Amino acid sequence: MHDGYRTHRGFTLLELIIALVILAIISLGIGSYLRLGASGYVSTVDRERLQSEARFVIERLSREVRHAAPNSVRINDGCLSFYPVYLSAFYFDQPSSTASEIEIVPRQDEQALWAAKDEDGKAQIANSGIAVGFASAEQYGAVLKPTAVSATISGGVGTLSYTNPINSQSPAKRLYLYGEQVSFCFDGNRLLTRQENDGDAVIISNKLDSFKVEVSGAGLNSNGVVHMALKFADPRTSQNGQKGETSNYNHSVQVINVL
Repeated sequence: MHDGYRTHRGFTLLELIIALVILAIISLGIGSYLRLGASGYVSTVDRERLQSEARFVIERLSREVRHAAPNSVRINDGCLSFYPVYLSAFYFDQPSSTASEIEIVPRQDEQALWAAKDEDGKAQIANSGIAVGFASAEQYGAVLKPTAVSATISGGVGTLSYTNPINSQSPAKRLYLYGEQVSFCFDGNRLLTRQENDGDAVIISNKLDSFKVEVSGAGLNSNGVVHMALKFADPRTSQNGQKGETSNYNHSVQVINVL
């Protein structure tokens, strides 16, 4: 006969232990899956960050080197150096060693820039170097290099005043105004910096592992070409002293200016 009371059973210790073990196994599986997903996401983000920085450096180098003055690019002590062109023109006759003016024909879209003045009424081209048929980078940095003073433009033709004689000649009668030397330098320890003349160096990248450059000069009918081999490495992805994510880039830049 039923005594009127219901029998209540709880979990035994063995059943509780088995349940905890099963729960631990499931938790470990889920945790491993989540950790794998998070690791993959972090790896993807690091890889994209490295690729973005590499693309930025390549684009920055290409954009600036492309507008370098003919034969002004050189490699020295881990630095890629060149003189940037600001304005260009054709000239008529080769000036004598005593002349201080030369007739020029600027590009139509640059005529206003040749004659522009600053707030003090001084010509903006003043103190810019003048390159005519320079065959080496040393000529651009010469102490007594031809230097612009001012220019007047009328009807598409102008007169450029300058100091120091123009002793060289361009086979195609091309004349360039250029500015201070620009240098991209690799310190051999991940840092790539940009510097104008003796100014402060600005860090362009801190993930560069190697920086190799070769240069071919410009001629009358040929442009200079700069060949670059860059290797980027992200130190944050390195493990146990081993280098982490790396990217190799081989890139060539054609200098648009010729002699």
